[in-house]
This record gives sequence, C-alpha cells and structure tokens, in this order.
Amino acid sequence: MQRQPIYTELSNCRDCYKCVRNCPVKAIQIKDAHAEIIYDRCTFCGTCVNECPNGVKQIRNDVDLARMALMSNRKVIVSLAPAYVSEFQELSDNFLRALKKLGFEYISETAIGAQLVSEALDIYLEEHGSAPFVSTACPSVVHMVRKYFPETVKDLAPVPSPLQTHSAYLRQLYGDDIVIVFIGPCIAKKIEADETPGYPDIALTFREVEEWLEEDNIILEDIDTGITFDLCRMLFRYPELTG
Repeated sequence: MQRQPIYTELSNCRDCYKCVRNCPVKAIQIKDAHAEIIYDRCTFCGTCVNECPNGVKQIRNDVDLARMALMSNRKVIVSLAPAYVSEFQELSDNFLRALKKLGFEYISETAIGAQLVSEALDIYLEEHGSAPFVSTACPSVVHMVRKYFPETVKDLAPVPSPLQTHSAYLRQLYGDDIVIVFIGPCIAKKIEADETPGYPDIALTFREVEEWLEEDNIILEDIDTGITFDLCRMLFRYPELTG
C-alpha cells in the first residue's frame, strides 16, 4: 500500500508532543508511545513536518517514480509552479536547464491552469450570476472544507483545481500517452496527485528535486548555459486550445 504524503518514522519518535501541540486540526494522536497522524483528520498542510525537532515527520519521496517515468518510452512533462522563480532566484533559468538535463521533455507553468480556471469562472458567473467561491487551488484547503466544514462543500469553485486543469491542458496538447510531474513547494500536491491520478501523475517538492540534482551531481551554478528549454508561459501560443 502506498504511503501517505506525510508519515511518521516511528522508531525515531521522541514523544516531545510538539507536533501534537502545533497541528492546526488536531490530527495527531499518541499511540503506543509514538505520535501518529490521524489521516481521516489530516489536511496535509505540513505543519508537523516543520515543527518536528527530530525530523520524524517525513514527506514521501517520489523521485524514484519520476526516475522510472523518465526511463519509459513516454514523454515526461513538468507542470512547474511559478514559485520556482523565487525559490531559485538568479538561478531560475539554470533550474529549468537542470530539469532538461534530468530528461524532462517539456516544461510548462502550472499558472496556465490558473488562467484557464479564471476564464472558466468568469463564464460561470456570467451564466449564473455572482457567487462566493472557495478556491480549489490548495489541496489542504479543499480537505479542510470537506472534513471540517462539509456544509460549505457547495461553495468550492465548480471547476477543477489549476493543477488538474493544467494537466488536462497538457494532455490535450500532447496526447494521453504522457507522464505529468508537478514540481513546486507544496506537500499537499502529493495528495492531489494520489486522488486524481494522471492529473498529475506525480508530485515532487522543490526539496526533492534539489536532492535529486545533488545525487546526479548537477550543480545549478555550474550548469551548461547552452542547454535550451522551451518554457510554455502564455496561452496565446496555442490559440486552438482556447478558442
């Protein structure tokens, strides 16, 4: 059975209760002298990962899944969170070159999905009138609504999340025989990939990719600037998909 996106290394838990005290939804219990996550209550926000002083709360590493995808005969495409620009700052272009060096076929910004979602909501509002929406962009928020405020599920935006929408856009553009790997800062995107398989197929955090680059001896500062990349930024480049 696949591990959850966040899990506890039980053998190293020191029962400090810090995760219990700091979990915003009280989704951690002490069982058999260890702090365990109650997944039916968890929103996968990652607070416990940040708060654990012993590194016991772990994020599932999916790099091996991405490696296997790259060894297949299918095109592997990155859906890249726009936060890469702030994460890597002056080395952001080198980060894109590094992704190409790892073997990814294309790189496309997840923000394209956000733009498509905004356009779809504009159309919805024109047809149905004004209405308040809870954005579906954040999987943690969606889980919070579903688990703790079920009466407001109806207020979730009536469209898929930007990541799911972007994944659908990429499949329309490149066909179904592709693998989509989301890369960004968010742990909760892993649960979104688990719950909507193929939209995307795999979700990696920036930290996972940085460790992957280190394992492959790819240093951003030293990367060959001659490596070219095609970053799909704007929808007008593919007007046939937006008409």
